[in-house]
Amino acid sequence: MSSDSSKENILKEANRLFAEKGYTGTSVRELAEAAEVNVAAINYHFGSKQGLFEAAVKDFTQSKLSMVMMVLEPTKTLEEFKLRITMFMKQFLLLASNEHEAFRMLSRNLDTFAKLAPKDFKAIFVNIHNQFLKFVESAQKSKIIRPDIDAEILTQILFGGLMDLAKNNELRKAVNKKSIDNETFRDQYVSTFVDGILNGVGVKDA
Repeated sequence: MSSDSSKENILKEANRLFAEKGYTGTSVRELAEAAEVNVAAINYHFGSKQGLFEAAVKDFTQSKLSMVMMVLEPTKTLEEFKLRITMFMKQFLLLASNEHEAFRMLSRNLDTFAKLAPKDFKAIFVNIHNQFLKFVESAQKSKIIRPDIDAEILTQILFGGLMDLAKNNELRKAVNKKSIDNETFRDQYVSTFVDGILNGVGVKDA
């Protein structure tokens, strides 16, 4: 196994184990055994278990999630707003389906990451939040969203709803057979959500 392949495999197994057992419940030896490498390989590539954990979070948020966020450019028309929010939500849910272990890992260990790497946490997640907030505020300035709506709260509803949908995917599949792994369900969810938000907060005749 090449050095690059070994590194990618370690990251893959780290996502799975951190998602299943949490950061504190996962040992370096377990990580090494799952990735079929020795402990020295983890230290070589990442320095420590904490270094591996931080690398796993950054790999997902900076190389994958950040690409999805790029669609949220400021909007000036209702049509553009609907197009961008729809594209974002569909890409986000597709990413959540394709990278379900990374999503589970992130949702389970977010507080741990905040404690272990507060500067990186602020740089990554505050930036994501602010990017979404600016998108919502631009829609307010363009009179697409009512001015009396709290942009901060609406941002939390929009982004938080998507995170919860991704986080609880396995439970939802067991309860009502609806899954973000299904394209039809993703499209139905996004359409219903966008229409509901605009009917509830949109400016009349925008």
